[in-house]
Amino acid sequence: MEDAKDLAETVRRAFSAAGKAMLGPEAQVTVSVGCAASDRATTVKALLQEADLALYTAKDHGRDVVISASSPTAAQ
Repeated sequence: MEDAKDLAETVRRAFSAAGKAMLGPEAQVTVSVGCAASDRATTVKALLQEADLALYTAKDHGRDVVISASSPTAAQ
């Protein structure tokens, strides 16, 4: 899960930097990400539901954050 959160955080920062580079320093380009991990007992549907819930949690936390379904706190 940590690798997924790290990758999502890299993508989030890259979008922010690209937005500022293309649109100017005042531009605010945000990316909210919900991550979920699966064990073999989890169905694809359940995994997608967990990721979706984490995404909405990210948006509720002010956007522009990465949230893990297993631990719903923002990665800072």
